[in-house]
Amino acid sequence: MLSACGTTPDWDYDKSVEFTNYKTFAWSAEANLQARPQNYQVNGLMEKRIRNAITEQMANQGFKLVDATVADILINYHVAVDKVPFFTRLG
Repeated sequence: MLSACGTTPDWDYDKSVEFTNYKTFAWSAEANLQARPQNYQVNGLMEKRIRNAITEQMANQGFKLVDATVADILINYHVAVDKVPFFTRLG
């Protein structure tokens, strides 16, 4: 049997903010895992997948990707990599 291959994403935001007032987003300058490879075990392909998934979800919510200098919202993200055994011992 396989052990858990992923976890549920965790996010945080100010629940008092009315997000319908915002229409655009951009990536924060800090949202670059490849700039600090010693901190994150994520390769360029995986980082591209993360960004594409976030961009797609934001677009599905009606947000448009724009330059950071004019964006209503800046997005940053962090990734944690845990080593889990491939097989789980039954018993």
